[in-house]
Amino acid sequence: MSPGFVLPVFVNRHGGNHLYVQEIASEDRIAHFEPINIGQHDVHQHDAGVERRAGEPALWAFQFSEAQCLIAERNALRPALEAVRDEVSPLLRLQMASLYDEEALPEHVATAHRSIAAIAPRSADLWRDLIILLPRIRRALLVAQNRRGGTLQAEVGNINIHTIDDQLYVETSRLLVESLGGEEAVRGLLSPFQALFTALGIKRIAIQERNEAVSEGLTAGSLALAALAIIGCISNGHPLGPGKLRNVRYIDPHQLLDEQGNVFRDRLPRLK
Repeated sequence: MSPGFVLPVFVNRHGGNHLYVQEIASEDRIAHFEPINIGQHDVHQHDAGVERRAGEPALWAFQFSEAQCLIAERNALRPALEAVRDEVSPLLRLQMASLYDEEALPEHVATAHRSIAAIAPRSADLWRDLIILLPRIRRALLVAQNRRGGTLQAEVGNINIHTIDDQLYVETSRLLVESLGGEEAVRGLLSPFQALFTALGIKRIAIQERNEAVSEGLTAGSLALAALAIIGCISNGHPLGPGKLRNVRYIDPHQLLDEQGNVFRDRLPRLK
C-alpha cells in the first residue's frame, strides 16, 4: 500500500462492540469520542497499550507500509514524517504541511496542483477551486458575516467560485456583498489568502452575482467528479500518463446527478 494518514479507531475497555473516533477540539485535545460504523472497510489492530480520555492530547496515525504504522501525538509524529517527506506524493506533502507548516502551505498547494494537472488538467482546476479555495473563502466571509451580526449565513453556504486564467470569480448574492460592505470590502476580506492566490497564479478577483439556475448544480457535480478524478493522485506517489489513473472507476456524470444537479451519494464509488 502507499504511505498515508490513517484514522485511529478506539474500543471501550469497559465493554461494548462499538468502535469510536476522536472529536478533536482546540489545542489538539480530544473533545469526546463518537461511535463510528466502518461498514466493510478494513481495520488493522494496533494495540500499543495506549489509552485516551476526553481532554487528553489527540492521537494521529500514519501508515508507512503494510507492516509499519506509527500512532502518536502530533508533535511526536513530526520527525518520522519529515524523514519521508521527499519520498511521498505532492498531495501527501500538502497534508503534512497543513499539520506542521502553514507558512509553506501555498507552495505545497501549487505543487500539488501542477502534479494533478500533469495527469488531468480539468480535474486539477476543480480540485484547486472546490477543495482548496472555496472552503477558505466561505469560512472567511462567514466569520465576517457573524462579526457584523448579519443573518445571511445561508447565503455564504451558496457561494460558488471558478477560475479562468489568472482571474478568480466569486459568485454570490448581491445582498450578501452589500451586507459585507461592497465588492472592495469582500476583496479585502480575502486578502489573508494573497500568498495562496499568488502561488496559484491568481492576480485578480471578480465578484459576480450568482446565477441561481446554474451555479449550485455545477458545483455539486464538479465536486463529485473532482473527488473521483484525484483518487489516483492521492494514492499513487508518481504522476501517471494521461488517461492512466489507477484506482479510479470512471462513471458517467449523469449517473451521479439528478435533474437539479444534486449528487446521488449512494452511487459514489467506495475506496477499498
